[in-house]
Amino acid sequence: MAVQVSCTSTVVKPALQNGKSMTFFVNAVTGSDSANGLSHSKAWKSLAKVNATTFAPGDSILFAKGDTWIGQLHPLGSGKFNSPILISSYGNGVAPVINGASLPKGAAVFLENQQYWTISNIDVINNSDSANFGTLKVPGNAREGILVEDSGGGELQDITISGDSVSNVNGCFGCQTTDSHLNGGIVIEATGARDSFNGVKVVGNNVNRVSRSGIVFWDQSYYSTNMLEVDQPDLSTNVSISKNSVSDVAGDGIIVFGASNAAISANTVSNAAQKSLAGSTEAASVGIMTTRSIGTVVKHNEVFGTKTQTTDGEGIDVDLGSYRTTVEYNYSHDNQGGFVLLMGGFSSDTVVRYNLSVNDSFGGLKGIFTLDSSQTNTDIYNNTIYVPPNQNENPIFCQNCSIILPTKWSFINNIIENFGTGSYLFPGSPGIEIKANVFFGNHPLSEPYDPLKTTSNPDLISPGGENPGLNQASNYSLSLTSPDLSNGLVVANNGGEDFFGDPISAVTHPSRGFKQA
Repeated sequence: MAVQVSCTSTVVKPALQNGKSMTFFVNAVTGSDSANGLSHSKAWKSLAKVNATTFAPGDSILFAKGDTWIGQLHPLGSGKFNSPILISSYGNGVAPVINGASLPKGAAVFLENQQYWTISNIDVINNSDSANFGTLKVPGNAREGILVEDSGGGELQDITISGDSVSNVNGCFGCQTTDSHLNGGIVIEATGARDSFNGVKVVGNNVNRVSRSGIVFWDQSYYSTNMLEVDQPDLSTNVSISKNSVSDVAGDGIIVFGASNAAISANTVSNAAQKSLAGSTEAASVGIMTTRSIGTVVKHNEVFGTKTQTTDGEGIDVDLGSYRTTVEYNYSHDNQGGFVLLMGGFSSDTVVRYNLSVNDSFGGLKGIFTLDSSQTNTDIYNNTIYVPPNQNENPIFCQNCSIILPTKWSFINNIIENFGTGSYLFPGSPGIEIKANVFFGNHPLSEPYDPLKTTSNPDLISPGGENPGLNQASNYSLSLTSPDLSNGLVVANNGGEDFFGDPISAVTHPSRGFKQA
């Protein structure tokens, strides 16, 4: 393996060959910065050469597989519609490595006020090998694997980060001059008053052993005076975070903040919230969070191993300022804080449907479903919940209900197979509808009234075994002899399919739980 350390050089702009885009090769062993970079035999050598070049639409920057560069990759220029600039790899062997270890702070791969870029098939590391977690008195420095920043660039278009490995990033939890959420593995952020993104794809990446956050999209340009009410025209659009593996994260696994109609789909998030800084304003973490957003869809994700630390620790969090969020077709298990947290703070119109939760909230701090009393128009239906024996898991926990009674919530067609010792902390309210659920197993006195409930064994196929892997989800389906087949209530606008993609009728009675017969 060859290692090349970057230094500075003069900015140049390569001439187009016959007006066409060009491919530049970079090789830490055989390259030379005095070469033109246009072939394997005339490859460039250093990051400094790349960083000093302003690239044109359609250009490609390819790094030799098996080689490592120390420093920051910060190429210049922007692509255009249908002609992005590509950062990727060439040759045989393992992916090229960009290692930011020499940086005092910041990102190993950095784009600023640039658009139409694709970063693909590279490995990124950024560990200073020094204490950087930070304390309340001595903060650390923000570090990122990949950072795309819009700071005064207006609306930036089409950023794709795909097929990369980002690992070993020792970002701060107590940070100097920045919100600690905004450092870690992959960070895309808009910070200016009228800055935003249109077209962000973070897909198929492997992010592990990073601090504080795994994957972050963050657009704070919409902020109103109270920082909670969302101004939709200022939100970023066409944001998709999908098919990523995020593991062993100090704080939050995936965050979407300030987006309209974002999709968080088909990701695997494991072992988030492994650390915390008591007393900090960002101490709480979850597996997946959406906040200050409109129309986010969180679907087909597997989330497990999230820890509680000082609070939270849920698999999924619909946090402050969230409107019309849908949480569907997810498999959540073994999360210490619970399956889903539904916060208030101007949040409303949340749908939680056709999910599977197994052994969530084993910490007993809050609940499998934790609901803030101020969130309104919340519909929770056709979810399957399994609580193992001897676990202190509260199936439903309403926080702040002693202060404000909840309004306009429904809890319909869910299966709760409960062998634990927890309780239902869910006071009655005229605006709450609880109907056609299955309550099987232990029945604490706090179990809510349901005029259409069943309490007999729903006859799940094989519950209670080893949990990891989406292939385990079918064990929690209803058997063909279940008494809860096709006897649930019809729910309007039900999404059209169940957890497994099987169709759901809009007019006939569905089965209870996350799987239709």
